[in-house]
Amino acid sequence: MLAAGPYINVPLLSKFLRGFSSLRLPWSPETDCKTAEECLKRTVSCISSIERCRGSWHFNHCLCERFVTNYLHQVRELLEERKDEIELYSEKCFATLTALHNTVKEGEFLIQKHCTGSSSSWIKAAVELFENTSAFAEVILDLKWYMHALKIAIDVSSGNPSRQARKQRIWDLQKLAMAEYGKFLECWDSDCKQLRLERDREDLLSKLKVDNGTGIRTLQSYLAQKLGRQDQFVHASEALAVNLKASELQPQKKVLLGSGSFGKVYKIQWLGMWCALKQISGSAAGEEVRILSKVHHPNIVQLYGYFLERIF
Repeated sequence: MLAAGPYINVPLLSKFLRGFSSLRLPWSPETDCKTAEECLKRTVSCISSIERCRGSWHFNHCLCERFVTNYLHQVRELLEERKDEIELYSEKCFATLTALHNTVKEGEFLIQKHCTGSSSSWIKAAVELFENTSAFAEVILDLKWYMHALKIAIDVSSGNPSRQARKQRIWDLQKLAMAEYGKFLECWDSDCKQLRLERDREDLLSKLKVDNGTGIRTLQSYLAQKLGRQDQFVHASEALAVNLKASELQPQKKVLLGSGSFGKVYKIQWLGMWCALKQISGSAAGEEVRILSKVHHPNIVQLYGYFLERIF
């Protein structure tokens, strides 16, 4: 996670804290597959590995189950159904199959990060619920597109050998592909809504009511507001003016990550979670909030809230 606040350069200058979280993929998007056959085998193996993780899912169970059942199964069925053709036209299918393999690997990463988790922190799972639904929807969009592109590659490879006929076939398939891609984009909101399931949301809200520890009261306020918005679109969320407090930070553990003309960035603990604290001047705080409240991407940041207060 990342958190941010204002830079101290004059006495009693207001402080500004914001919170974010980021996704960093632990795998390279460049596959090391040498052939289409190897890439096909790895993709199916990756899907099988994800399915075997079901028993260890701790969080967002409905989200992850829907993703695997509705989408990864479609990929497996396509690859198994067209296996012979993929191997026959392996050279023509290799590039698209590589992209499909990378997308499935990204889905595996999301499952590991947001469903199994390396820790049992329901708080972290709740906070990340508002980024991972968008990330899952992006992966779904890519899965649909590359499955369709793979079908095109196979159809073109097996088509009429006539040069003119092949060019016309490719043109027709490209127009069909763009039409299908437009449909995929129209389904974006629908996919997000389907993945943001009420059972996951209600489970997290129930934990908020049970856990009354004073150490997480601010985060509870944030989550209660977020989780309570039944009609909120995952890619159009707003920054919440949560009453964050400097006393919740642990400045004795801070590490300077970098500085510039507009402020400094520290690694610091906030409510027991490692964050990045950005300090900026009071005059720039409002504009910073306005800009970052409009940024909604799983690989960048998520704005939690802010406060104006002198810290260290």
